[in-house]
Amino acid sequence: MFKTRRISFVFIFAVIASVWCISSAEALPGFTPYIADVSGEYVYYQDKTFGRTSYIGFLYYNNSTYAVRYYAPEDKDKHLPEKSMEILFSLDPAADHIEMTGERIVSSITPDDSEFVNYIHDIFYELNARRIKAGKTFPVGNSGKQYDIFSGSDIAVVDNFPQFGGKVTMEYNHLVPLFNLKTIVSDENIVLLQIVTIGTLRTSADTSFTDFTGIPEKYFDGSHAFVYNKKAERKVFTTSDGQTVPLDSQWTQSMDNLWLLGNSAIVSAAVIPPLGGMEPDKSVVAVLRRMLQSTQGSYISWRDISLTYTGNRYIINGVFYQPESNTVTRTFRILSEKDDGGYYFFTLSVFNNIYQTGHFYFDNIIGGYAVPKQGALHE
Repeated sequence: MFKTRRISFVFIFAVIASVWCISSAEALPGFTPYIADVSGEYVYYQDKTFGRTSYIGFLYYNNSTYAVRYYAPEDKDKHLPEKSMEILFSLDPAADHIEMTGERIVSSITPDDSEFVNYIHDIFYELNARRIKAGKTFPVGNSGKQYDIFSGSDIAVVDNFPQFGGKVTMEYNHLVPLFNLKTIVSDENIVLLQIVTIGTLRTSADTSFTDFTGIPEKYFDGSHAFVYNKKAERKVFTTSDGQTVPLDSQWTQSMDNLWLLGNSAIVSAAVIPPLGGMEPDKSVVAVLRRMLQSTQGSYISWRDISLTYTGNRYIINGVFYQPESNTVTRTFRILSEKDDGGYYFFTLSVFNNIYQTGHFYFDNIIGGYAVPKQGALHE
């Protein structure tokens, strides 16, 4: 559990640090995104048009350097070996479309891999070209409160995409980095391309993009247990900045804003400072994007995310998969707006199987969490 605890603890401060790194818009050529991409951001999709499980990932280094990676796990039934291919591309940043100035295949290949090389080239070019076409349909200046992943914030664009069989609907969302693409759906309402996860490489030693091998659609995480003590003394903790967290005597306070439930769960209550030089509507979307990202060695499943806005707070319910230890954690994040432009940031992480068997206990903690009353937000 030590490793999972450390990952959760580091993420709290990684989010706070990463929002300081949001700078002026840099992106793929030909369009200006609503939210600037940050160096190290990546996105992975599952491409369901292959005859095997296949993923395609895109990594942004800067506006002239990108990596694209194809990965397919071993398919024993079809006698297909594991396949991983990554290409590093150099682009002309002054061009209004993808103009490649160089490339380097950073994985080993065989003469039979030409179809994968062509696929990587084609999909990189085509997704960018279609994002350019979709540019004018994107809302500018709308409230960040409208950017709920599953509740009407997607922008649907109908297009002809021969690589995906013809007429398709491409769904875009500003919370997704690079192309802002979430899904591609056929005219028969069949999902052809689906977002799996997003993330940001935190350091030069972070190999999360290259190490990605997929996220299971079903989780088998039953090796953790927590026994609720009905006699545990109920407590309400208040941080130095006024946030209150309802816990009980089973929790150990490690810092002013950090509590541990043995090896089972972790709670924190931090503050994210205002983002300088960014409009409030864009600021909240940028922070939410960071909260929806994977961390080093731990991947958030976009198939299992919910994002809601209620009572001046954004609530994220997500599932993280750690392939090295084959564990799954359920993480709740609450973002509350402050009058000064910053945010209160609450996190509760618990092993997924513990949450499933005792969710009422943890739901009460989440529901009882409170922040100081903000005058301007409640007028």
